[in-house]
Amino acid sequence: MSVESTAQQRAEFIEVLDAEQNETQSQATALVNHVLTRAEIFYDASGDVYAKVQDGGQVRRLEARGFRDWLMAGFYRARRPPEIE
Repeated sequence: MSVESTAQQRAEFIEVLDAEQNETQSQATALVNHVLTRAEIFYDASGDVYAKVQDGGQVRRLEARGFRDWLMAGFYRARRPPEIE
């Protein structure tokens, strides 16, 4: 059985992150915002935390290497400057 975050909790957290974007945003805040806009975070009965990726529906444990690789690759692609021709 999994317990998911409520829609209200998620909306409140995203609202805080959006407010912080008006100021200088730390890289940690940008990473959290990146995850929250692209994955659904939940935990199981034993307390392990997972992310269900919206694009593809893969479920990854937050402590796993696969999640870290997904996060870093996606964050880099989202933040890199456009290529110059």
